[in-house]
Amino acid sequence: MNRKYNFTFSVEEDDDGRWSAWLNAIPWCITFGDTREEAVQELHDAATVVIQHLVESGEEVPVDEQFEVVV
Repeated sequence: MNRKYNFTFSVEEDDDGRWSAWLNAIPWCITFGDTREEAVQELHDAATVVIQHLVESGEEVPVDEQFEVVV
């Protein structure tokens, strides 16, 4: 059974021209990319792994509004 989780996220261009993206509810879930789109896609992939880990270990998954991850 799949469940959808929604998260707001932030994306910022770094001084070196690369992009970073992170979940606001889970700020340690952060990724980087050469483009904004790449950073956001990497964030989606990382968030999927983080959410799977939280669910499998019985930890509470913070719920937010915008970024959708299907686990």
